Amino acid sequence: MKKIFTLLALLTLLSSGVYAQNTDSLKVRYDYFSQYLSPEKLYLHIDRNIFTPGETIWFKGYLENKSYQSVMPTSNYVYVELLRDTIVSRVLLKKSAEGFAGQMVLPDDIAPGEYILRAYTNWNKNLPAEYMFYSKIQVVDSEGISVKDATKKIPDLK
Repeated sequence: MKKIFTLLALLTLLSSGVYAQNTDSLKVRYDYFSQYLSPEKLYLHIDRNIFTPGETIWFKGYLENKSYQSVMPTSNYVYVELLRDTIVSRVLLKKSAEGFAGQMVLPDDIAPGEYILRAYTNWNKNLPAEYMFYSKIQVVDSEGISVKDATKKIPDLK
C-alpha cells in the first residue's frame, strides 16, 4: 500500500510538471500570434444604403489590429469594391490623418438592384473572406423604384 501511494504521488508530481510546460508553450504561441499574426479589422462607414445611378458613395474606413500586443504596423492602403456578379468598380484609399476617407462614383448606366460593397487590406487577402468588410447597398432607378419593386407594381392584365 505504501508503494502504491508513493507511485501515485510521484505520478501526480510528474504530470503537474507536464501541464505547466504545456501552458507555457500555449502562452508562448498565443503571444507570438498576438504580436505577429493577429488580423487587422476594417470597418467602413458609408453615408447611406440606397443610391441612384451617377451618385457618389462617400465612406470612411477605420482600421485596427485585433490584438493590443501587436508589433506589426497597420496597412496604409484599403481597397473598396462594388460587386454584383463581378467587380463593378474599385477604388484604392491611402491612409491620411483622418483615416481612410474616400468616395466612389456609381456609373450612369449601372443596373438597379442589390450590390455588395466590400473593403479589405492586402493583409486581409491572406485570411478567410469573413475578415473582409461587407455591406449591402441598393441601387434604384432615377424615380427611386428598384427593379424588384417595379415588377410588383405592374398590374396583371389578365
